[in-house]
Amino acid sequence: MCQFCTQHGEGKKWYENMANYTAEVFHQVNSEQNLVRFLRGFVKSLRDDVATASRWQRRFPRIYRFIAYPLLSRTMQKTHFGQVVPLEDVEAILSQVEHIVRLPCVCRKVTLGAEKRYCFGVGMDLTPILAQAPDFAAFEHWSRERAISFIRQLDQEGKTHSVWTFNTPFIGAICNCDQDCMADHPGGDAHHVESGVRGRNRPARLHRLQPLPHALLFCRHRF
Repeated sequence: MCQFCTQHGEGKKWYENMANYTAEVFHQVNSEQNLVRFLRGFVKSLRDDVATASRWQRRFPRIYRFIAYPLLSRTMQKTHFGQVVPLEDVEAILSQVEHIVRLPCVCRKVTLGAEKRYCFGVGMDLTPILAQAPDFAAFEHWSRERAISFIRQLDQEGKTHSVWTFNTPFIGAICNCDQDCMADHPGGDAHHVESGVRGRNRPARLHRLQPLPHALLFCRHRF
C-alpha cells in the first residue's frame, strides 16, 4: 500500500475514498481564492516552468536528477499531482461523484495550440471557481452516463487516465493523457516509470514524469 493510501485512503486506494472529492476536504487544504489564482496562471506555468526544468536537465543533468527533481517531486505531491488509474476505477469514481464537467485540456493548448476536451472536473462543484479562470470557463455539464461512455471511448484510443489533486488529498479532476500532454510529452523529463495500467486494447506503457508543473505517480496497489 502506498503512502497516499495509508494517509488518505481509510482502508481503500486513496483515490477511492470519496471524501477526498468533497468541499469539506477542499476547505481543509485549499481556498477558492488560491485555486482561482492557480488556474489563472496554469498555462503560463506550463509554458515557463517546463521550459526552465528542461534547461536545467540539459545543462546540469546530475544536479537535476539527484537534487532538483526529487525536491520538485516532493513539493508537487503536496500541491498538484496525478495518480494513474485503470478504466474500471475511473468508472467507479464517475458513478459516485455528484458533479461532472468536461473541460478544455490546458496541456494540449500549450503543446498543440488547439482546444481539445479530454479533461473532467469532478466531485465538488467547482464551476464558480472555473468561471473565474478564462482557460477553464468554457466548461460543459455532463451526466455520469455520458462521461463514462466517453472515458471508455478514450480508453479504446489508448489514453491514460489519471486523477489530479489541487492540494493533496483533495481531488478535483480526471485527465486522459497521451503524447500531447505535458505529463507524457516527448520533450519532458527523461525518467520513466512503468505504470502497469492497461487499457483494453493496449499493453502496459512507459510514462514520462514531468517535473513542472505536472507529476504523475503510480500507486503500489496491484490493479
